[in-house]
Amino acid sequence: MDWMKSEDVSSHRPFSQTWLDSCLQETLLPNTPWQKVQEKIGERFVRRIEKQLNHSDRRQMIFELLGEQFVDKFFPKYPNNPTLIEPPAVDPARKDVLKKEAQAWLQQQLYKAARDVGCQRAPGQDYQADTAPEMVEFVEHTYQVFYTGMDRQLVIEDQVRQEEEEEPAWKKDKPPGRPNNHQHGDVKRQDRHSTACLQGGKPPQSWGPASDSLGRHVVAILRRDPRRLQEVCSRLLGKQLPGALRMYVWTDVLMKEERRKVKDNSVNVEKMIRERFGRGIVQGVQTLKLKSATRSPISGLVENAVIEMYDRTPGMQAYSQPEQLKEAARVLNILYTYDRSYEPYLIHWLFPLQLVYREGSNQEEHPYELAMYLKLLIDSRFPKWPEVFAIAERVMDRLKHEDRALHRHLVECSLKNVSFDPKDFLVQLIHKEKEQAQAGGKAGQKPVQPSRELLANPLIFVRKWVGEGFVSVLDAQAVLLVWDQAFMTDWKHKVLEDFCLVILLLLRDLLMQATDYHTMKGVLLLEPCRLYTADIQRGWMHLQQGGLPADLPTLNRRRPGTAVPAQSPLRTRPEPSPSPRVDLEPAELGPVGLRNFKVKLILLRQRPVDGVSEGEEEWVAHFDHKNVRLTASVYFGDIKLRSKSTVTEPRLKDKKQNLQSNLGEYVDTYSIEFKEDLVFTNLDPSQFHGVDFGPDNQPYAIVRASYRGKGEDDKATIPVNLGWVKIPVYRQELSQDASGEGGPPMRGARPHWDVIEGEQTITVVPGNVPETDVGKVPRSFTDKDVVREGSMMYATVFDPSVDLKGGDSDAEEESDADVVPTVDSEPFVFFNPETAEDQPSAPDISEGIDLYVDRVQFIPDNATIIKVTGRVMKSNLDSLPDISAFAELDSSARCPQLAYRLPLNTDPENRKPMSPDTLVLLRVYTVDKDSKTLLVIGSCLFPLFEQEDGQTRFNVGGHQLRLRRGMPDTKKPLLASSLDNVIPVPGASILLRLMPHGEEMIPAPPYKNGFYHSEKSRPNMSEMRILRDFQSDTLFPLSVREAIHRLQIAQGMAPAEEESDAALEQWYRDRLDAKKHLPPRTPASHSDLLRAVRYHIQTGIGIQVEQAHGVNGEGLYVNVFARVSPGAEARELENTPEGYGGEDKIISTKHDFTSLQKAPKWLDPPSIIHPHLEPNTCLLIQVFGLDAVYTPQPDGSAAGTVSGKRGQEVRLTTESQLGWTAVPVFDRGCVMAGVHNVPLFMGMPSTEFLTNIAVKSVELSMKEALNTGSDRLCKEYSSLVVKVYDAHYNPEECIPIPIRDELLKIDNVSKFKKTMGGVKSKPLSQLVLQYLDKKLQKQGTSSEVYQREEGFYDEAMGETFYNLMENALMNAGYGPL
Repeated sequence: MDWMKSEDVSSHRPFSQTWLDSCLQETLLPNTPWQKVQEKIGERFVRRIEKQLNHSDRRQMIFELLGEQFVDKFFPKYPNNPTLIEPPAVDPARKDVLKKEAQAWLQQQLYKAARDVGCQRAPGQDYQADTAPEMVEFVEHTYQVFYTGMDRQLVIEDQVRQEEEEEPAWKKDKPPGRPNNHQHGDVKRQDRHSTACLQGGKPPQSWGPASDSLGRHVVAILRRDPRRLQEVCSRLLGKQLPGALRMYVWTDVLMKEERRKVKDNSVNVEKMIRERFGRGIVQGVQTLKLKSATRSPISGLVENAVIEMYDRTPGMQAYSQPEQLKEAARVLNILYTYDRSYEPYLIHWLFPLQLVYREGSNQEEHPYELAMYLKLLIDSRFPKWPEVFAIAERVMDRLKHEDRALHRHLVECSLKNVSFDPKDFLVQLIHKEKEQAQAGGKAGQKPVQPSRELLANPLIFVRKWVGEGFVSVLDAQAVLLVWDQAFMTDWKHKVLEDFCLVILLLLRDLLMQATDYHTMKGVLLLEPCRLYTADIQRGWMHLQQGGLPADLPTLNRRRPGTAVPAQSPLRTRPEPSPSPRVDLEPAELGPVGLRNFKVKLILLRQRPVDGVSEGEEEWVAHFDHKNVRLTASVYFGDIKLRSKSTVTEPRLKDKKQNLQSNLGEYVDTYSIEFKEDLVFTNLDPSQFHGVDFGPDNQPYAIVRASYRGKGEDDKATIPVNLGWVKIPVYRQELSQDASGEGGPPMRGARPHWDVIEGEQTITVVPGNVPETDVGKVPRSFTDKDVVREGSMMYATVFDPSVDLKGGDSDAEEESDADVVPTVDSEPFVFFNPETAEDQPSAPDISEGIDLYVDRVQFIPDNATIIKVTGRVMKSNLDSLPDISAFAELDSSARCPQLAYRLPLNTDPENRKPMSPDTLVLLRVYTVDKDSKTLLVIGSCLFPLFEQEDGQTRFNVGGHQLRLRRGMPDTKKPLLASSLDNVIPVPGASILLRLMPHGEEMIPAPPYKNGFYHSEKSRPNMSEMRILRDFQSDTLFPLSVREAIHRLQIAQGMAPAEEESDAALEQWYRDRLDAKKHLPPRTPASHSDLLRAVRYHIQTGIGIQVEQAHGVNGEGLYVNVFARVSPGAEARELENTPEGYGGEDKIISTKHDFTSLQKAPKWLDPPSIIHPHLEPNTCLLIQVFGLDAVYTPQPDGSAAGTVSGKRGQEVRLTTESQLGWTAVPVFDRGCVMAGVHNVPLFMGMPSTEFLTNIAVKSVELSMKEALNTGSDRLCKEYSSLVVKVYDAHYNPEECIPIPIRDELLKIDNVSKFKKTMGGVKSKPLSQLVLQYLDKKLQKQGTSSEVYQREEGFYDEAMGETFYNLMENALMNAGYGPL
């Protein structure tokens, strides 16, 4: 609009494309339809913003943003005084806040005004019934202008191309240089290819010149509005992308994961990634001591592999030019230098990237750029190997379901004349069933190798297709088609599954002619490359549009000329149903959410049995509503699609105990509510095998209530399933034009699922959710049920996509008011010298002074409400009151505002000089969140005076002081530095001011202004990480008032919503009164620093295996492997968008060779794991010993070789397993930090232990294992030392953590301690010395040769162990390390 000042559209060229900018200008000319729309929206917009014009500063900021022309036209009667928002009337910081608030509010009102007058229309959608005629006219006019301009531009470009083609050949012969890519704006990164070079420099025939041109123009629009990318992809789905657009889409998707991690929108993510990758390359070059990253230690291996791969792969042979091969080898060497990763299949993954990113290929940095994109593809987009295996499984299951004859024929062929080359199938990545792996382990000798049956199974071919990105079997243009669809759908597995099914069925006729394994293999590996790309494209789109797979074989125009059987073995098209309902084809459901959960639980306390009351369940007697959790799952039929659980404590609304029912039972009734939204997205039932899309099945939600009480030692017990409800969340609908009035659906009608919005009330079904027939809800209660009839659940179903946009209710008008932020605080702000004008002058030391306690900054997670107490010490003044400051009710609970002032020496008649040694001791008290006891968060000391130029003066100004966990040593003189060596409370501090005495209190300045001297409170890196999480924490109370209410409810008080502020403040003061809540003469303890920070899955847990004691590792190379074992509830949760929540794995590789062979130490840096928070999640650790021979290189130039004692290949057998153990990692929502001494068990964990540990604590599971005899401790009473800490902390900045010996108590602790005290054993260095000649052995570990070989030995043995473990994991189905 011409009245918006953010852009001057008369001169601005937003698209940097002449014809596009011209089209925009044409729509803005006078007397165009846009002028009518602008006038219509403007009038409504004016009425909407008038209500904010009564505030002078806000009005002036709105006027500044709207512009003088608009203000003069619509608001001539309002005063317009720009000085109201200029200094000194408003400081710059306040003006910046006003401007941001006003911009956001004006944008919101503009959207609402457009909606009000029917001038809001989402691109690509049909007109609504209330669309204004002016808007319809404007849209039609814009379309006409755009299409006319586009046609004109295409004609011009066509003429230019014809002139270039007619140009004499001698003019075209120019030396090679950097391609000129149309010179549209900054093309260095965006427009790097419009064609991908083939042999002879010709572009691939996947798009024409017009498509390529249009693609560049679409990219220009997307750069202006990147939010439209999803719409562009949805419209182009199934098509091959033109060059410039392909590169834009691929780049955007590759960097999406990194953008998601960066919350600051101002950060240039691409630049950040490039710089990070560059630093990694530099570090790799230095570590590997290379001259160039393109010549890594494995460069010869890589070059040979590239040449071999291009020669063997049909679709790559046409590109087998020296430049292409050299580029591929350089890229893979660079990637190896960056992170030591290399696999032969990466050559296939790299190939499409080489075709797409071609511009600048003659520049030195181009291979580095390709390596960066390949790394992004590996880390965030291409399916992981377990996912590849799952995709292949689902493809074969679908083939079996759709075409039993073909599936059976393939299986039969795979058993005839079997011969194969293991190289064809990536043996190191083949998935083995867990039963086979365990069987091989129990045999005790040799690990089970991939069987002939597995390698010959047709499944393995599909794994190969997907695992190599289809590059090994399809033509290059078909590969680009597949990858285009994958990128446009964010690499959904369903896309790859559908392409596999399409290829299999297009080859159906050839496959049915196969007679044995050899001919079947030839078809599956060689024939896909001969398929027409257009046939693959048509087949894939056929499936996306709901077509039957039975039609796919006829789409292959290269199929043999045999007649198609009259009776197809595939499922035939079903007969028309008389029902008007249309079954939903496999498709993704829209998002759905559940909120406002209210649960009424009627729990049985006593039951009359023959006139005698039977006792109650123990957990009912100690029932605590805070331990109730809800888990919601979305189902389609009996298939569970997604699950999520509540994480916040419920709120108690009502409680009635010992009520007698009509049956003579005594029951307790609890009414609780959960203020939490559970939102489900990516609900694609077609990704699950066995989903029945028939008329009897619909999607629905199951909400299960469970209770996890606490047993002895305050540890969580096994959860009790209270009951569950079934909630219908979708109904099937047809679009308005899809059916006639009351008649059956029209041909081609596409049904869809609509969310059933609104509150629903459902009777709770007691007990567990049934494993089958979930949708058939029983309604009867039995006498054995603890949850009694009358228990209900209330929940509101909502559509998240609509909810985010906001509704049209009247309440929306009321939501326009300013939102007051609850925390006006940055994590840390340096003192700003520019605030010197605000800093007071120091009065004479004999004059009065005011001490202000302004705020406590960032109290820990285990704190609730706070008060500050203190005392002025060594002052030389009489009868000074103690400091007692309480927070304001509506201030932030995390950073409570106190507004406390203590006047000192202000009585003119009794005024006397204060001692220059005067100190103020302040302590911050809280009620602990867990124990509800009164504790001290921390203390600090503040000197009232400072020495400057030899003179004593008041320490006036603002000061930020760290809170420290402790008190000064009373045996030493009290000084300002007496607390300096005491442990600080992470991130916690206090803001105070010392000001000249005044009659009125001076309000505290904003912390962000830099008024407070904060140098001594500067947080370290760990504390900054904690403070940022504190800032973004949505579970912590927003205000002190809310914190008080939560504490009242936690203590069993009935919630009093209408309680007066005076009554609330009085309760607040009483609750923090030490005289009322602590025994006489008993000081308050300090809060637990280990619980100061809650666990955050994004931050994770630090794990470091430090040492073993008493392992039977004499003469063996001993290493440890660890993996996360999720608790039962965590196993139902999906990974986070960042990929957290999986079964993280850890492996040790670096040894301390001064340690003993039976007590080895490891020097690996800590590893970070990111499990879901669940009480029973733990870390399973196995100790392995390799009985191997190390042979040094004769010249000592590199690491030697590793082999078995008889020269055979080294393998992991049952004898290699020296022991195992488990370490708990969570304690009531926090990390169970500590140095854990844990017992080692023999062999490998039993099935019973692995089953128990999912629902019970580690300690209880270990005790049961010993009692039942399923597992036995190592005879030597061996143990392992494992350090666990919250990864908020860097290792060197971590708070002190305790030594935890609890798990040693499952047996004789003294025997474990004796073993830990020392065992007789040779040093680890002897493992290296034994392979050196006798002369060097006599020199011991001090020789230069030994020092070199020690590093080589650890490297070679570590690499061998790593490879063995990775192969074992892959064979067991756990995925690579």
